[in-house]
Formats: sequence, C-alpha cells, structure tokens
Amino acid sequence: MGNSNSQIPQVPPGGAVIVLQSPEDCCIGKPAFDGKKPSALRVTDDVWNDFSAKVSAAVAKYIDQRLPMLFFLLMFVVSFAFQLTGGLRELMGGGMTFLMGIPLLFFGITAGSQWFIITKNQGVDSEISAICQQLSSASGGQVTAHMENAWTGLCKPKHARTMRTIVIQASSGVMQFGQPQSGTCQVQIPPGVVAGQTVQANTPNGMVSFTVPPGVQPGQMITVQMPVPVVQATVVQEAPAQATIVEQPAGASAV
Repeated sequence: MGNSNSQIPQVPPGGAVIVLQSPEDCCIGKPAFDGKKPSALRVTDDVWNDFSAKVSAAVAKYIDQRLPMLFFLLMFVVSFAFQLTGGLRELMGGGMTFLMGIPLLFFGITAGSQWFIITKNQGVDSEISAICQQLSSASGGQVTAHMENAWTGLCKPKHARTMRTIVIQASSGVMQFGQPQSGTCQVQIPPGVVAGQTVQANTPNGMVSFTVPPGVQPGQMITVQMPVPVVQATVVQEAPAQATIVEQPAGASAV
C-alpha cells in the first residue's frame, strides 16, 4: 500500500537510490541492503566493495521494530489466561487489582522497548551517514552520498511510514540527453553550491564555467551553453610534383 507522507527520492542523473526501508511496506520491519553495485555509478569496484561491506555491517545492527508488537500481543494472551483462572484471583486476595495492573505493566514494557529500538536504529542511521561521507572521499569526489530518511522517530502522523534510503549522485552533475541541440546541455547543480557561485562543468565540448542562477538549489538541472568545439588542423606536407619525361622523336626540336 502506498504512502503519501513518505516518498522515495527520485534517482539523480548518473546516480542511484538505495532503499534500505521502503515506505510502501505494510509493516515496519528491519532495513535490508543487498550490496549490489548500481550500474550507473562510475566508481571502481574496490571503492564500492569497501562501501558495501561497511553498509552491510551497519545494516545488520538494525533491530526489527515489529518485536514490541509481538510482545504487546503476548500481553492479551496472558491477561486472558489470568481472567480464565478464577481460583488464582481468590488465592491472591486483592487479585483483581493485580490483574488490572498487568496490562499497564505490559504496555509500559512495550513502549519502553519501542523507544529503545528506535533510538538504537537512529544511531545506526548516523553510522551509515558517516559511511556515505567516506564514499565521497574514497571516490575522489566522483560521487557524493547521503541518507534521506522519513519518520524514523517514535511519533509520526497517521498512516505515515518509516523510510530509509541512500542517495548517491555524480559530483560533476553533467547529464547529456542524446546529441547536443543548439549547443546546450543539461547540468545538475552539485551539492553545497549556492546561487551566485561560479562553477565548472565538463561538457561534451569541453569545460564550461557558469554562474548559478538565483533560486536554483543543489540537485536541480539547468541548461547551459556549451563552448564551441575547437578542431585543430593538421598541416599535410605535399610532395613536389614529379616531372614526366616524354621521349621526343629524332629530329624534333624542343619548344
């Protein structure tokens, strides 16, 4: 079932979105990571394998948030069993008060365990965020990565679903759609860039510098004019023309 409160980020050009926990899942389970390298990423296998191993180790530390719900269901089973055992209430003397306190006890334990799991999982989120920053450095600035989460806390709106994703995008942000038309191409604004800042982009026709227009945010696509391609001429040395000697008949005079 879909969820309007949490939307999986769009895949950036030349990048990837890795979904650890989808908001479309009916139950909030344990995040998962398959470790497969997205085909669009331009990083070496060694860099990706190191990133994948670290993320896999961190994801394994997540705790399934469904565990408190199972404990809460156990509360009803135990309470129902006590209600059926009438002799136990007589032996305990004010047993009814004791039995009424059992649901409150189970509710407190359930809420406490839920808070503990959420806090623990948010700590894992911070660990993965640090690993994403390491990927940016290990790739030599070719890609940047960050976590994009939603509703990971204890309180959330009705029907809201927890989401955990890793967004990876190319740092240069250059994206060409087919053949260049009218000498322009699409460029994605890199992270950390603000309006008015001058940046460079590598286009099919070479490097181009441009000023980020007002109101443009990192991750947005803008159209820039590509530089005129320079074609270097090569001088071809021509060999001198060879004279053709024609044998003249005997007695003929030369002109």
